[in-house]
Amino acid sequence: MPTKEKIESLIERYFAGETSVAEERELRQLLASTDASSPAIDEARAVMGYFAVARNKKGAIKPQRYGSVLARAAAIAVLIGFGAWALTLTRPDPCEAFAYGSRISDDEMVIALIDTDLQAMGAASAQVNQDILADLQSFNQTPE
Repeated sequence: MPTKEKIESLIERYFAGETSVAEERELRQLLASTDASSPAIDEARAVMGYFAVARNKKGAIKPQRYGSVLARAAAIAVLIGFGAWALTLTRPDPCEAFAYGSRISDDEMVIALIDTDLQAMGAASAQVNQDILADLQSFNQTPE
C-alpha cells in the first residue's frame, strides 16, 4: 500500500501539470482505493471525481455556446427598442409650463417663456463673467 506522502507527492505533481498519463491513472486508482485523508487528498478526490462523472455523462464537458446567448440578448434588445418606439407613438408629449401661478399648455407660449428665461440667464451669466474679469484684473494691478 502506497504511503500518504507518495499520494500527496503525486497530487502536487498532478496539479503542477508534471504527471504522465500513467501517473494520472495510478493517482486515480490510489485515490479510489486508499482510506488516507488530508486536505490535498480530499481536494484531488473532488476534482478528479467531478471530471470522471462529467466524462461518463456525455463523454466530455462541453463549453458554453455564446452564439445562442448573444442571439437571445440581441432579440431582447430589439423587442425593448420596438416597445419604446411604440410608446412614443401612442403617447403625445404635451408642452406645458407653470408660470405666474397658472398652467400654460399653448406650445408657442411655453417656448416663448423658455426663450425669455434663457435670455435672462445668458445676460446674468455675461454680467458675472464681466465681474469676475474685473476682479481678476484688479488683483494683477500693483500699487505704485
